This record gives sequence, structure tokens and C-alpha cells, in this order.
Amino acid sequence: MVRRVAVMVAAGLGVERVWDHLSETGDYSAATRALLRACHRAGRDGRDVPGAVRDQVGPGSGGHDPASASWLGLAATLAVAERAGAPLAHCLHRLAESYEANAQGRRAMTVSLSGSRATARLMMWLPAVSIGLSSVLGFNTIAVLVGTLPGLVCAALGATLTVLGALWSNRMITRASRGTATPGICLDLTALAVSGGGSLRDARRLVADTVERFGLEEGAEPVIAQRSLALADRAGVPAADLLSADADLVRAEHTAEAGRRAASLGVALMVPLAVCTLPAFMLLGVVPMMLSILSTVWVW
Repeated sequence: MVRRVAVMVAAGLGVERVWDHLSETGDYSAATRALLRACHRAGRDGRDVPGAVRDQVGPGSGGHDPASASWLGLAATLAVAERAGAPLAHCLHRLAESYEANAQGRRAMTVSLSGSRATARLMMWLPAVSIGLSSVLGFNTIAVLVGTLPGLVCAALGATLTVLGALWSNRMITRASRGTATPGICLDLTALAVSGGGSLRDARRLVADTVERFGLEEGAEPVIAQRSLALADRAGVPAADLLSADADLVRAEHTAEAGRRAASLGVALMVPLAVCTLPAFMLLGVVPMMLSILSTVWVW
């Protein structure tokens, strides 16, 4: 969608007309259509379009949600381009490229985590499989679990460990898949601000105000931006090019870090397997089977 906005702006369409065309066409979700209509109304009435996006999404509500964070990043780009006097079409093309890189990293992360998610689901069903397996072998484990005091204790402990193992595994997967929704956005905004021709100090102040206004995630990007701006000032080279290169590097490192977390997750999932799932397997399957055998021996 950002790419479409950039193409239409480069073709000479006003921003308010762009939102009108997008709101009438395209296979967008209901939330996206609502945002497009809010942008169209703001542009038609002469109001602040980035402010309309912020009011619709909520400042700082992006967090780890890529859709909300991307909308806030688009609003911040529009605001910085307007105040800095930078060419909007080029800025939007650059933003679209960064979003495409972020999306590619998230897709790679999803693929990397698919094996871990399958392992977690298998671990959750393993205790139930133990009950069915012992019943198939001819042992009345269900009657032992619900009809005897030791069986009730085993059932309670096994169920507790099963739930705990599932929650533990899901939390590990959630933490591994979590990351900045739009890495490099602050560096891209700084590159956009300096490309408007203003001073480096004004560019830093503009980006800081915009980041605070829209609640964007900064991380270590302001420090990186300050170093690149100082280098550009000292060496007399274009600061925008340095900042854009830094933004690409931040995104590449973010993708690599996500891959490392996904790779280590497969090993880390062995901990809830050993601590929770395997003991639950023993409590719900093996121990009731042994109790069933002992009860038969005692009756004899």
C-alpha cells in the first residue's frame, strides 16, 4: 500500500486524492479501510493526516504489532517530509523498501519457528497419548486415575505439569518471535529530515519530536544516528546516505538475531519437555499402569 501511495504521489496526485483512491479500491481489511477513510477525511478537510492516523491507531500502540507500527511509521514519514520539505515520493519508496525487508524477515522467522511450534504441540498431547496407549495395552489406567487415591494424585499432578509445560513452551515461542516491528525506522526518518536541506541539529530535533509524538520504538538508533551525523559533518559527506546504510544494517542485524533466537529455541524447548512433559507422561500413563498391575497382584 505504501508503494502504491509513492507511485501516485510521484505521478502528481495530491495526497488527499491518494487516500480517496485507496479507500475505494484494494483488498484491504476493515481496519485498514477505516484508516484510509480517516486519512481521506483529514486530507479533504485540510486537517493533519499523520495526526488522523495517530488518533485512529493510538500513539505507541504499535508495540510488536507490525500493522499498527507500520501505520505509525507511515504517519511519521509524512510528518517529517512535510516539516523538512523533503521529496515525499522518494521518502515513501524508501519506506516501502524498509517495510518489505521487515516483512521478509518476519516471514523467515515464521518459517524458522514452525518446527518449534510443532514440537510444542506434540509435547502438549504426549501425556494424553500415554493414557490411550496404556489403555490399548489392556491396562485400566482411567479407572485407576479416577477411582483411587494414588490415581487421583497422579491425575492432578500430571494435569498440572501438562498445563505448565504448555504455558512454558508457548511463552518461550512468544518471546523468541518478539522483536521490533519496524527496525531502522528512526534512522530512515533522520535521513529523511536531513535530505530536506535543514541543519543537522534541526533534523535531530525534528526526529526526536516525531518519535515521541507517534510513540515509535527507538532502541539504540538515536545513538547510531548521532554518530553518523557527526561523521558526515566532520568528513563533509552526505548524511542521508550514511543514515540509510545504517538503517539497512540495523534491519539485517535484526533479521539475523531473530534467526539466532529461532535456532536456539529448538534446544531450549527440551527444558519444559524434561521438567514437565515427561514427568506428566509418567504420572498419567506409566504410574497408573503399574498401579493397575499391583492391584491385580494384590487381589490375587
